[in-house]
Amino acid sequence: MAFVLRNSVMIHIPKTGGTWAYVGLHEQNLVRMVPWSADNNPHPIAREVSDVFPGVFTFCFVRRPVPWLRSWWADAFKRRGFGMERVRYPPPWADLNRCQAMSFMEFCANYLERCPGVVGRMFDLYTDGVDFVGRNESLPGDLCKALEMAGETFDADRLIATPPANQSASLPLGILGEIPDSIADAIRRAELPLLRKFYPSVAESVA
Repeated sequence: MAFVLRNSVMIHIPKTGGTWAYVGLHEQNLVRMVPWSADNNPHPIAREVSDVFPGVFTFCFVRRPVPWLRSWWADAFKRRGFGMERVRYPPPWADLNRCQAMSFMEFCANYLERCPGVVGRMFDLYTDGVDFVGRNESLPGDLCKALEMAGETFDADRLIATPPANQSASLPLGILGEIPDSIADAIRRAELPLLRKFYPSVAESVA
């Protein structure tokens, strides 16, 4: 889904803090509409949003690839569906569905074998032509910045104080949610184009 505000549209990339943002925006009566996509998971990509809302200020948020993958896997684990409820989704979501496993380690091994770099390719669909791209790691401040750029009227202190929401990766999964540093490094190498675009300082440290 996307969140249509008075002067802007937030494009929601799954697992980047969108639920938290929605709660905070909704509590201030800023959300006017929540359109879904029939084809994209059901989160409309940037092109779909610009087709429906041409010329409107758009923004979204990205996330580092290892935490993003862990959150995606943990959400499926929590639902006990391991991605099977997502089989109708097109690529790149279909690629991730083929990776689902009982442990994050196995999931990552499947990712590296079957669809390395898929997170960056997915982010490209949602960020292409977007006016502002913030980071999950600095979500409260970046959301306020986007709203200010769009000319939205809001209470920044109240928004920042919004409680955490939908934190799948924080579930107590123990060893099932762990991977060695070598696998995390391999993921970062596979997602180097993403890191160069949105996390250049991290990209410089990738061997």
